[in-house]
Amino acid sequence: MVLICVAAILCIAAFNGMKKGAIRMAASLVAMIITIAVTTFASPIVSEKVKNDTDMDERITQSIYENIIKDGRKYGEDDSQVIDSNGRVLLDNTTPTTHTVLKASTASLLTQGMTSVITEGTGTSAKLDGKMPVSGKTGTTSSEYDLWFCGYTPYLTASIWTGYDENVSLSGDQAYHERLWAKIMNQIDSVKKYKAKSFKMSKDVKKYDICSSSGKVAIKGVCPTSKSEYFAKGTQPAKCTYHSAFSKKSSSYSNSSSSSGSYSSSGSSSSSSSSSSSSSSSSSSSSSSSSSSSPSPSYSADKGSIIVNAAYSQIGVPYVWGGTTPGVGLDCSGLVQYCYRQAGISIPRTSGDILAAGTIVNDPQPGDICWTPGHVAIYIGGGQMIEAQQTGVPVKVSSVRVTYYVRY
Repeated sequence: MVLICVAAILCIAAFNGMKKGAIRMAASLVAMIITIAVTTFASPIVSEKVKNDTDMDERITQSIYENIIKDGRKYGEDDSQVIDSNGRVLLDNTTPTTHTVLKASTASLLTQGMTSVITEGTGTSAKLDGKMPVSGKTGTTSSEYDLWFCGYTPYLTASIWTGYDENVSLSGDQAYHERLWAKIMNQIDSVKKYKAKSFKMSKDVKKYDICSSSGKVAIKGVCPTSKSEYFAKGTQPAKCTYHSAFSKKSSSYSNSSSSSGSYSSSGSSSSSSSSSSSSSSSSSSSSSSSSSSSPSPSYSADKGSIIVNAAYSQIGVPYVWGGTTPGVGLDCSGLVQYCYRQAGISIPRTSGDILAAGTIVNDPQPGDICWTPGHVAIYIGGGQMIEAQQTGVPVKVSSVRVTYYVRY
């Protein structure tokens, strides 16, 4: 249209020039070209200045939303029909009909899951003003040819797509479509005077605290860390099994942990007089040689289970050289000593003394100690062990590496 206007003006100028003379025509043409050049150069600068330094842009947008009239109604009021240019009704939602697509509990769980996309995921730029909750999903196609965001609030649902007609990669800013979505939704909320409110939660959905170690329902005051998750009634996991043993035996643990002794490198005990009487099997002192000719001590499945559960409870705890504090920092022997203490068994502090005071066995059972030179771990069965391996690697489950299996 600009080019057509310029051509028309040039034709008019040429026509006038024929009447007034070639010099006047040339002067008029030069003046026109200068005017067009100045306008082309200055227009974006002036437009940006007006947009940034005045509220003109916001006022125009607000005016559009408030004052556009369609069939005698304000824009957005009772838009229940789609009518083509010939007056034919293409869609009629005057009396909407509804039907169930998802169970209420499923819809609530999906909403809760997709809310995290906005709060901490890939859709953080779509957050709305006034703490209005948003749930939604971002999307891209190969090579970033298309960017999508489909989101909803307790009031509205809207989707936005950005891209080119041709398959051209959208390089650079990958979140501007989310900000545009948020700006439009904020404006609608402002015009409609929508107030922030929570998504309606189905009565068939319940929130549970889930143990971070086991992924099961946390035991209050027993599981060290947990997070809240939603479940449809009847689908929640069972109670935590890694820490349940501590709940049942918490009093005996506190007693046994206070009676555990410390060991010097020679294996001599410097414990208090309250040395655990229940750990007669472990108190076979350092003089009891770990020779394989010694008969294997009897295996207690109950104590083995307690030891294994204690080891599982420390998964994810940082490795700290010399560490003996459960839940904070442990080294390999600190982990093993802690686990055995929960079963009422006192063992030495160092890996060398652990081997010297225990008995080597050839039939390993869950709860036995995996020993290699300078390292110990808890055997959990199935060719696996739980260990505090090295700095930078938290307590974890590993495949067995063993020179000897040691039992107390």
